[in-house]
Amino acid sequence: MAWAQGSDTERTVFGNKRVNFGTFSQASGDTGGAIVTGLDTVEYFSLTAEVVTTSDSSGTVTVTTQDPGAAQAGYWIAIGT
Repeated sequence: MAWAQGSDTERTVFGNKRVNFGTFSQASGDTGGAIVTGLDTVEYFSLTAEVVTTSDSSGTVTVTTQDPGAAQAGYWIAIGT
């Protein structure tokens, strides 16, 4: 699999917002995939890769990235409800 979501690494609450963290991996030549955040609504999303576009549907964020030229892995964070 070229794009893979790793396990959620942490879930917490900031005030009235839920915050979920996790990992991802991306193979050379791949340009993104889906992150299932575990949230109903995503208000903020960040990924430790160069993101071209994102779209959100029911807590799943679909990410388009630049081709990294080599395999990479990193972290994501989502804040919402």
